[in-house]
Amino acid sequence: MKRKQDLDKVWRELCAGLDADDGVTTDELKRQHSRSNQHSGPKPANKSTLRLCAQVGKAIDLALSADFGDEDLHALRVAHVEPYPDARRLRVHLCPSAEARMPDYTSLNAKAQAVAHRLAYVTAAAVHRKRAPGLVLFVAPENADNGGEASHG
Repeated sequence: MKRKQDLDKVWRELCAGLDADDGVTTDELKRQHSRSNQHSGPKPANKSTLRLCAQVGKAIDLALSADFGDEDLHALRVAHVEPYPDARRLRVHLCPSAEARMPDYTSLNAKAQAVAHRLAYVTAAAVHRKRAPGLVLFVAPENADNGGEASHG
């Protein structure tokens, strides 16, 4: 205990006053500073992420129109692709084409989930990246924002 009191006395002699950051290493200060500078929301999509979204959209559109024997899947088209929340996972909005009969979105979501792995394989072959992005398939009318999801990650 005597040693701690001596240490406190030395600290008081060395500096005019003790502050909250006395005894804190510069590495800890850098970490605290970097944590305070981070924003909580996702980063906006950059040019390469938007290019990846376009490539994935084209690959899935081609796969849906050619690779599957199901008429309901043939009637689906890619409305748009967006990072979800970043380029490691992409949200693919699928909607039925205008010529399609009145769709049952529950069955379309189930069919999209059933072929999600095949679509992920096609996507991985189409994009040249170290890791292929995970896909979250979303089947709904073109103007809808939420609904059922079929995911592959």
